[in-house]
Amino acid sequence: MAISLESVVHISETVDVITGVTNIGIICDKGSNFCKPNSTETEKSSPVEIYLVDSGGDSDAGKKIYKILEHLFPSGFVLKAIISTHSNADHIGGNKWLVNKTGCQIWASLGERGSMEFTLLEPTVIWGGYPFKEITGKMYVASSTSVDKIINYEETIILSDGGKIQFVPLPGHYFDQTGIFYTSPQGIKSIFLGDSIFGRHVIKKYWIPFLFDVGSFKETLNRIKDIPAQHYIPSHGNIETEISAIAELNLLAILETEASILQALKKPMTPEELLKYIADLNNITLQDGQYVLIGSTLRSYLSYLQSQGKIHHWIKDNRMYWECLSNIETKL
Repeated sequence: MAISLESVVHISETVDVITGVTNIGIICDKGSNFCKPNSTETEKSSPVEIYLVDSGGDSDAGKKIYKILEHLFPSGFVLKAIISTHSNADHIGGNKWLVNKTGCQIWASLGERGSMEFTLLEPTVIWGGYPFKEITGKMYVASSTSVDKIINYEETIILSDGGKIQFVPLPGHYFDQTGIFYTSPQGIKSIFLGDSIFGRHVIKKYWIPFLFDVGSFKETLNRIKDIPAQHYIPSHGNIETEISAIAELNLLAILETEASILQALKKPMTPEELLKYIADLNNITLQDGQYVLIGSTLRSYLSYLQSQGKIHHWIKDNRMYWECLSNIETKL
């Protein structure tokens, strides 16, 4: 397998990021010199311990990550653990290959454990029933792996070189997403944000990202703005040194979708009719994947807007209809 190190971004003495469709974090312990460019042969005399943040989309991603680690650490490394931000297939697809190859541990939050060990849950959630075959490929169903350590949000992992790994709850995108907050021995702070926020080009391209809990996602965006760090690493997007503007862009996309839904529901609509309205409005030609992902996300918006007292639903002629509550007030 041909490997290019051009995708590797060195952001601190002990942190590298393999950039790509899903960014992968590399945190080094016991030998920060391994993470320096142009290390001397003396500095490369012993293995370094590695923690990965996520593992990419499939076994090929796992193989690529391993090859990159071999290039970065030619005198050897020990992969201690893969720390999962969450259990979507594009973040855990390399787990099984890397576990089989290295014997490393898998760390994840309690809320993400179930769908890492029974990965058919992901397409089941987005479809709302047993998934049809077009959404059971590797993009939606990763190989399952056991979780060895449940992340404790109160815990601080002290590494042998003085670095610290801490965990930040970042719910909203999925069940129990975790941010990995790392402080290097030199005091440089980096946070791996998973899918709690999306990069500029990602949000501009897709605009309606998958959300499990809209309210929690909005709260998480506001929390991220208050996290002090030198480096912010979303799973999909560029590495940033300032996060407020990106958070505002993400929030704008959420608020625009909310406004579009409320505009649509000035007349009663079924969820299916709403999906067509929103897709047409955003010039989206739905295929299987977008149909289930955006459809599931819009149902999450409906639940959220109902909890905010802005819409209501009823069932008539065996169909569920949704409508703005302001319509009722206008009619009274």
